[in-house]
Amino acid sequence: MPGFISRMKVKSLTKKGRDCYKRQEYDKAIAYFDRAMELDPDNALTYHLRGLAYLGKEDYDLGVNDFDKAVRFNPNFVEAYCDRGLAYAHKGQLNRALAKFNHANEGWYARSIKDYSRALELNPNFPIAYAGRGFVHRELGHRALAFADFNQAIELDPRDAVSYNNRGNIFYDIGKYDQAIADYNMAIKLNPHDSAAYDNRGNAYDSQGHYDQAIADYDMAIRLNPHNSTAYNNRGQLYASLGQYERSFADFDMATKLNPHNSVAYNNRGNIYDAMGDYVRALRDYDKAIDLNSNYAEAYYNRGHTYLFGKHDYDRAVSDFNKAIELPPGPSYAAAYYNRGLAYLHKEDFDKSIADYGKSIELDPSATRFDNYGEIARSKKVQIGK
Repeated sequence: MPGFISRMKVKSLTKKGRDCYKRQEYDKAIAYFDRAMELDPDNALTYHLRGLAYLGKEDYDLGVNDFDKAVRFNPNFVEAYCDRGLAYAHKGQLNRALAKFNHANEGWYARSIKDYSRALELNPNFPIAYAGRGFVHRELGHRALAFADFNQAIELDPRDAVSYNNRGNIFYDIGKYDQAIADYNMAIKLNPHDSAAYDNRGNAYDSQGHYDQAIADYDMAIRLNPHNSTAYNNRGQLYASLGQYERSFADFDMATKLNPHNSVAYNNRGNIYDAMGDYVRALRDYDKAIDLNSNYAEAYYNRGHTYLFGKHDYDRAVSDFNKAIELPPGPSYAAAYYNRGLAYLHKEDFDKSIADYGKSIELDPSATRFDNYGEIARSKKVQIGK
């Protein structure tokens, strides 16, 4: 136990560290917390604060190490459990972004849920823990559990704008756009500067076909946060669907500049290049999207489409359609079977072509045009004798 003078020094250093943290001067904050720990190496609060600074630097491993020490020195430290849960969730998200959603990734989310649950055991009325656990449940696709946690967070703190936004995302996921918009409205009312809520409401309006309102929301999301690459990407997708390709291209271009790890934006910009007939740049963007996310079925499909129709490279087209079918939602990817069947037709592999056309119709009975190519394949098979 440090003496009185040392305790005063620790208090002073901790305050200076907090002030730096609030200004987002994380390295300076860490330096002050380091000095405080030299005087009092068993102080749970100081470890917790330094862990928060590491989170600010997105150094989640060091953050977890500090939160470990915080709960070791104070096993009832509710906030430390929550923040360690947040760090674990960030590690899970990072792995997902890097296409590493595997058992290790699920393990990070499981640890996160365990920490949030422990916090709630210590304090059942802690809304932040419900909100955090709900977020992780949604990441794992556990919508019912996420919905219940967001409901509880809102009940405990009716001014929790983040939980309204996140509950709105659950409604959006299941196609209940009116309820989603109601929650986004509340999130915006509680926090008019929440860029993400405007972006999400824009998605809901887009899904309802209210395109002017969607664009207005994307515009506001970008105005509030000019670094919101997701909002640029979403607005770009809407512009593309409206045939406004120059605006769409500009948005996808900005999204990739703001976030070079945004695989979706690269894929979408590739689609614009493909529509413009610039197949070299289209393939380059699809390559980048797949490099960032090796499990990105849509990017494989789009690259295969460019190889098939733009470059007439049927072997590479088949390879990419194979991958698109192998990955989720591959088993129900009717268009991938159809285009692979067309590639096989060009390769004069008629049996495989006929089989793929049949599968595409099985998955999408309304797409009767698929069977026309099946008839062509059957006719050519008879003519050529293959």
